[in-house]
Amino acid sequence: MKTTSLCLALAVAAAGWLGRWAWRAHHDLVTLEVREMPLAQVVSRLRWQTWEPILLGDGVTGTVTLRVKDQPLETVLNILNEQVSGRWTAVYPLYSTRKSLAAAQRLAVAGSDATVPGWTNWNSRPSRPAGELQPASFRPNNAPEGRGGGFGPGRELTSTRTASVALALTNATSLTAALSIRRQSGARVVPEDGTALKLSLTTGELPLESAVAEVARKVHRKWTRLYVLEARRTGPPIGSAIADTERPKRPALTDEQRQAMEQRRAQMEADPARQEAAINRMLGSLQNSTPQQRTERDAQRLARKRAQAAR
Repeated sequence: MKTTSLCLALAVAAAGWLGRWAWRAHHDLVTLEVREMPLAQVVSRLRWQTWEPILLGDGVTGTVTLRVKDQPLETVLNILNEQVSGRWTAVYPLYSTRKSLAAAQRLAVAGSDATVPGWTNWNSRPSRPAGELQPASFRPNNAPEGRGGGFGPGRELTSTRTASVALALTNATSLTAALSIRRQSGARVVPEDGTALKLSLTTGELPLESAVAEVARKVHRKWTRLYVLEARRTGPPIGSAIADTERPKRPALTDEQRQAMEQRRAQMEADPARQEAAINRMLGSLQNSTPQQRTERDAQRLARKRAQAAR
């Protein structure tokens, strides 16, 4: 009888411990005390406690000293950012099969220059359209609108739970939708090659993962979240002088050219419909081209103007 009671008590205790462990893992809570521990071992312990896919990128090293109790995983990852040679980001692959997801995971740890068949969009980075304003919650140090706001390329994500996204997409590609989410939140959404369906989607402010789920549903793909500790991008030290490059000088305008410009401006101001059509043409050319194509188009315009000025 005593043996049965003891076994029952042990079973209840084990069930309670497993239940608490599962609850903590579900809420991504971390309790950890380490001193000068290699990063790879710390990441292994984080995986064990949270059951999250935390990937360590190639070349990311360091030792970690921290003491946390029941802290969210992303808070702990922010601490790691300050102590090691990498930074964490959340990556959301939009995939079709487990095999393609495994390929994406291999690519996530291989470095920024690596390629894997089926994931040519992995290293695509968003440009920032002129005049685009980002939500105040993502402007560093409460920067005013239009001045350093938004994530854009190179900025760090500090929380997937507080990030929010608003989508306004009309007949857009999955890559366009993915880059829009990245510009607003800092998280990387990567569609697998062959995700060719166009989507139209207009939403209010959505939590980051709800926006990812909406896009995945529209293009008939599964999605998951990967935490990736990747190498930091190198650049000039803060405060260092940047060498000025000589810019091409604009050709001086003649009096006739100035007079013609004033006449066109006056005609435009007198005809709102013509002014609106010109703005729409300009916006259309910006939206339907890559940054490289826009640069080439600007260079061609400059060459035509110089040729006209030389005649």
